Amino acid sequence: MAQHLAEETRALIEAWYSPGVPLLPRGRHRTSMEDLYSLTVAEFPMSRTRAKLWEAFARLHRELRRPMRGYWICGSFLSMKLNPKDIDVLLVLRADRSTPSRAESLEWYETSLAY
Repeated sequence: MAQHLAEETRALIEAWYSPGVPLLPRGRHRTSMEDLYSLTVAEFPMSRTRAKLWEAFARLHRELRRPMRGYWICGSFLSMKLNPKDIDVLLVLRADRSTPSRAESLEWYETSLAY
């Protein structure tokens, strides 16, 4: 009986967090990391994936802060989906002498972002 109630509760929660419903209206939005966290992680306390995804994204943000001009985020992480599998992000980097080469960037990505 208890397991049946747990399954019904889980089904209701997942129905409430509909994956097709966006968190923001269509278009570009400027926001802070704090506000983005509130919108995409803090509002989903029952999510099993959002906090882990956020940690990887926040680490990327910290590591690339200087050469990064910004980023675009889209996909299920910006929807009501309870447990998105990833964050779709496009990084916009500054190209200057301090920017690592493509090979250095790929090596850093492969060794630093695995979670």
